[in-house]
Amino acid sequence: MTENMQQDQPEACKDCPPEGKAKKTNNSMYFAVIAFMALVGLSVAYTFIISGPSDVLQPAAKTPGIDAQAVSVKLEGFRYSPDPVQVKAGTPIKFTVTRTDEEGCGNAISFYSLGKSAALPKGQAVTFDLPAMQAGQTLDFGCSMRMVTGQIVAA
Repeated sequence: MTENMQQDQPEACKDCPPEGKAKKTNNSMYFAVIAFMALVGLSVAYTFIISGPSDVLQPAAKTPGIDAQAVSVKLEGFRYSPDPVQVKAGTPIKFTVTRTDEEGCGNAISFYSLGKSAALPKGQAVTFDLPAMQAGQTLDFGCSMRMVTGQIVAA
């Protein structure tokens, strides 16, 4: 009977390790992936936690004899008001925004095409000096995830 049992068993695998010994795996790939993920995590943390949002936009160059037009916007929950914001073409803009509540992702504002952002503390007016725009030009702004957005339109 023992002969029949031995005949029914499959042949030993040529590439398999001897019985009782585990096959060694190459852990360098796992280490490389974990190291890469850690590096990405640290760079994101540095960008958003340590360095914080980029500085407030630089003041627009003053045009002699032309005062900036004042625009006020409120961020309430998931909406900027008014939206769109109408401005006069050819005149620099003094853009003030106030976040009124905790809802939404409005703890910062980004001017996407300008590559700038700044924190929006609840209840505090934050003012930006924006350059003059040409007639028909638009400037999009909003949260960094682009879920809450607004637009400035020059006429």
